[in-house]
Amino acid sequence: MTHPRLKVLNMPHESAWAPHQDAPRFLVPAQFSTDPCTHCGGHCCGAQVDVTTVEAVRIAATLGLPIHDVVRLMPHSPQEVRPGDNPPIVLTDGAVTLALQHNAQHKCVFLHHIGPRGRCSIHGVRPGPCRVFPYDVAYKGRRVRVGSQLLCPVKWLTNDAAEARLMADIDQWRADQA
Repeated sequence: MTHPRLKVLNMPHESAWAPHQDAPRFLVPAQFSTDPCTHCGGHCCGAQVDVTTVEAVRIAATLGLPIHDVVRLMPHSPQEVRPGDNPPIVLTDGAVTLALQHNAQHKCVFLHHIGPRGRCSIHGVRPGPCRVFPYDVAYKGRRVRVGSQLLCPVKWLTNDAAEARLMADIDQWRADQA
């Protein structure tokens, strides 16, 4: 069942891959998955992730951390504003936006390695861009695009459950931006 209000523009539905699933495992390349993050070390976690004030407070409160341990202040540049960007926060030193903290290796501080895999330690409260990555969708008359599958070692397939989760994640992200 596809969702009439949502159209995924950048990845096939798992039904397109179904004819290959009955082939012997050695003939089926491990290059498509409905959950490719299980095969990844956190390649996308080096990107700057802008967060809303609501998301920053939610993460800080959940972890019991001061907000400055969760986000860093980024100078706001009015020349680089894109539709859907978070509104700037005006401080005495100028306008800023919030981004998740990075460590010395320029990775998200909430990415932890367990063996060769990277795992998000705030997965349940991760911000909108992380929830929607790497989808490019048309939803409720708007296009929502976050990231690129080029960073993913395994290509994404979508399915009905993923699409339903994606719609809920986009709705939550929009509510957090309001």
